[in-house]
Amino acid sequence: MSRFKFMEEFHAMDLSLFHSRKDICDTCVRFTVGEVVYNAHRVKADRAQKEKANNKLKDLTPAVFILYSDGCGYQNRNVTMSSALLCFAIETGKTVTQEILEKGHTMIEVDTAVPIIERHIKNSPIHCSGDYKRIIEESRRIPWPYVVYLEYIFFKDFSKVNTLKTIRPGRGKGKHVVTDSEPFL
Repeated sequence: MSRFKFMEEFHAMDLSLFHSRKDICDTCVRFTVGEVVYNAHRVKADRAQKEKANNKLKDLTPAVFILYSDGCGYQNRNVTMSSALLCFAIETGKTVTQEILEKGHTMIEVDTAVPIIERHIKNSPIHCSGDYKRIIEESRRIPWPYVVYLEYIFFKDFSKVNTLKTIRPGRGKGKHVVTDSEPFL
């Protein structure tokens, strides 16, 4: 069978290939298959892990708020999130530091709870959003997961109070973009 015929059948059957690589970043996978040399990446990953460990060991005063976020630009590196954090900092007088975790190399404690909760969700009937609360509470005993059932009035629309126009560090084509930002706020 020719490659063309194989690919034609492959796409006709709507197939795809999945490479399981839990918590391994793309650069590490590329290194494993011999595509890249990743000394600079490894230094960056080690630095991120050390910084996270140091933050935990520091005697942080209540005036400092450290937020650990993954690198997702849509959720954590956007004008709305930055405006909300800025409003929080101004209203509370706290210093806000947003630490962006290095993909595949830093893990927050909640990451260990997620697979346990996901297993319970698969085996439980869900009829309303309140069932998620019950499942999370039942899925893990020690440490007890903190579950707060949020109602509609809890959520705020920060897009209406955006105090920042942009968080992009550069202007124009070829300049720095938001994902180039490492220390944030």
